Amino acid sequence: MGARRDRPAVRFQPNRPASRRRRAFAFLLGAVVWIGAAWIGLVLLGHTYILWHLAVVTAVSCVVFAIALAWAISVRRREERRVPD
Repeated sequence: MGARRDRPAVRFQPNRPASRRRRAFAFLLGAVVWIGAAWIGLVLLGHTYILWHLAVVTAVSCVVFAIALAWAISVRRREERRVPD
């Protein structure tokens, strides 16, 4: 068995990369679907305080995730600009 450094570097290159507009649309559409599902769940299951607390915790976690994702993307782009191919 060879060491990991013996393996060639593998990079994924899509045939047709998605445009920035399409990626943003997909991200926003996913968020709208999740918000819709949460709203339907609250309506169908009733307006109990536990569900509202769960909805608030979920919303806060989504905001934290969005901030972490934006930070990770910016760090990656900065690193890609710094290191030439």
